[in-house]
Amino acid sequence: MKKLFSVTPLIAVSFLLYSGTVQASEFENNEGVLISEEEFDNLKEIGFSELQIQNMSQELFDDNRDKELVSETSSTKYIEMTYDTVGDSLATRQDFHNSPSQKELTADEYYERLNAPESFNTDTTSTAYRTLTTSIQTFTDDTRLRSEFEWDQMPVTRSMDVLSTSIDSTFSPVSGSGYGQQLYTGYNNNTGELLTQNQEYNSSNSNWIHQSQGYALKMNLFNDPGGANALEVSGYQYYEITTNSDVTPTLVNAYGNYAHADVEVNLNYSVDLSFGGPGLSFSLEESSNFSEMTTHAQMDY
Repeated sequence: MKKLFSVTPLIAVSFLLYSGTVQASEFENNEGVLISEEEFDNLKEIGFSELQIQNMSQELFDDNRDKELVSETSSTKYIEMTYDTVGDSLATRQDFHNSPSQKELTADEYYERLNAPESFNTDTTSTAYRTLTTSIQTFTDDTRLRSEFEWDQMPVTRSMDVLSTSIDSTFSPVSGSGYGQQLYTGYNNNTGELLTQNQEYNSSNSNWIHQSQGYALKMNLFNDPGGANALEVSGYQYYEITTNSDVTPTLVNAYGNYAHADVEVNLNYSVDLSFGGPGLSFSLEESSNFSEMTTHAQMDY
């Protein structure tokens, strides 16, 4: 279910003293979930952003509030996408039948260009900026693979993208462990308010692609509501893994892939993942309709 909220800044959680006893105060997020300072800090520790916590459902909160992170490794890529324009309007792939150019940047280059985008645009091009982070997280009771994308400057087209994480053949996804979320923040030019939209994808959502090679999740990128301009569109998905071989693995590999649709595509396209690599294959939509970026995280098992 999609929801539209005005964003209220996260209240700094303070300590209240009662008869010499220290008690942590709580704040209520956009979903009506009461979260203490200790729980908030732990959710941040295990990878949730303030925006994600602010829009976290009770079910998601209950599943993660007590998880204890043992170790984590992650890999992030920073991409600048350059689009052609026609006159005063952006050209989509239907105009030129080619993909936007992609350039991998360092983190410093990415944020330098993002904070001064006019220095890198011309009258005939437009740029978009996105990141992809893939993480391996071990907890006291399970191992989780997580991939997350973020658009810091919006692409020409917002259609049905796919975010995936694939694995080695020595591991299998744990059935029912998949969860995903997409979030939007924007500035309402009419009211001056910051707005956010939130879409959850539980493990039974039809947008999931469950395969032995890993899990993928289709997300229809949010468009701007009336009178608003997007500041950020982001999404993440995670699932747990288990070994499926008599041979004990020495490494855990997580291969993240984010395929962005550069033209409008139909929800019903199908996707296949591959063991030991981030690549996707599309059967109903040409892969040339998508601009892909990949990451690889690795951890000792």
